[in-house]
Amino acid sequence: MGRIERYDAKMTGDILKKRYDDTKQIAIDNKAPSAKREVEIEIKVKGVCNGEPSIYHHYYMVFGKELVKNKTEQEWGITFDKWQTRGLSPQILNNLSILLVGYNQIGEVCLFDVGKFDVNVFG
Repeated sequence: MGRIERYDAKMTGDILKKRYDDTKQIAIDNKAPSAKREVEIEIKVKGVCNGEPSIYHHYYMVFGKELVKNKTEQEWGITFDKWQTRGLSPQILNNLSILLVGYNQIGEVCLFDVGKFDVNVFG
């Protein structure tokens, strides 16, 4: 039996169906946890992006998935800066990062009255 005949024997419909059936459940079992996690992220993103034009929702979802994939605060900061540079709202990005990983990129704003200055530093 030549090489072509052996290849044709492997590619018959019955053999391919058996291979597909054997690996189908393995693929489902491997993908199910990550698919569930992705759906949870998408639901949270849609909740935070309420009022934002829907054309941007996809980008916020990609940001959320990338944020969850990263492990350190430095990586979260880099991801935040990257998507902010691409034009996404820093407030929405910050709300998502707090919701998804508990990281506050913007930080707390300290508002206090500094009074009047006696010196004109500008000139």
